[in-house]
Amino acid sequence: DGSAVDDYLLVTGTLGDAAAALREQASKHPFLIQRLKRPSARVSFGQKIGPWVHGLIDISDGLISDLTHLLDPTAGAFTSGHPLGATIELPKLPASDALLECIKEPQLRWPLQLSGGSDYELLMSAPEASLEHLHEMAGQEGVDLSVIGRINDSGEVMCLDERGQAFIHQGRGWDHFASEQRS
Repeated sequence: DGSAVDDYLLVTGTLGDAAAALREQASKHPFLIQRLKRPSARVSFGQKIGPWVHGLIDISDGLISDLTHLLDPTAGAFTSGHPLGATIELPKLPASDALLECIKEPQLRWPLQLSGGSDYELLMSAPEASLEHLHEMAGQEGVDLSVIGRINDSGEVMCLDERGQAFIHQGRGWDHFASEQRS
């Protein structure tokens, strides 16, 4: 609850695996089924990185949905009260070999990674000065850690494809208070 402009956005592990297990073309892949039915939370790593990050949340409702919590201007001591935004570089979203095998087209994979949820990886915002230490700690814990974007003051989330063009995605992930769900 303290994300700030210019913080980097980082995620642990891979994204989209659990959501892919629900798709016909990937529903029989053992790794993806395992990620859906028996996710492994990053509790130990999350407990150790607190002093090095400004914001931290698990990705249970989908990357975009959970990112909005980190961008909430009323949540943190480091924010100015102005709406925060973020840029996500889609080619940097970490994907498992199983996901890449089952869903080869990035334009079909990215929506699962952005709003699929149930991966229980960690999403964090951190200042540049913390990046090296976070990567060292991740290595010690055997956790993959990827920088996927940055926080800005735009008030909106922008997803950029490999050409730097905006990728329009309607899904937002799970909303516990919505009457109808779209992913």
